[in-house]
Amino acid sequence: MDKIILNIQSEGVEYRVTTYQNEYRSLMQLIRDNSFLEDFGDCGGVGRCCTCVVEIISKEIPLTPFDGNERATIQKHDLDAEKFRLACQIMIDKSIDGLVVKVFQE
Repeated sequence: MDKIILNIQSEGVEYRVTTYQNEYRSLMQLIRDNSFLEDFGDCGGVGRCCTCVVEIISKEIPLTPFDGNERATIQKHDLDAEKFRLACQIMIDKSIDGLVVKVFQE
């Protein structure tokens, strides 16, 4: 199995996380399991609560297009859809290897 390595910044610390395809469904689940952040991903991946917002730091990694509720949820919270995504809508696969995100905290 090929490793997928992600860098996640949270509360001033950067974590290098190694995972594999199908180990986690979404970036939200991976962050929740590896960071112990309270109230992260409250809706469980539906794309409605906006508690799993991440800022995309590495712009060169192609992410899947916005789907379902994600764009509306981001805009409803006055966030820039070019800069922020919902971690629950970013699926874990080889295409995001090297991704760097920062957990958004209001």
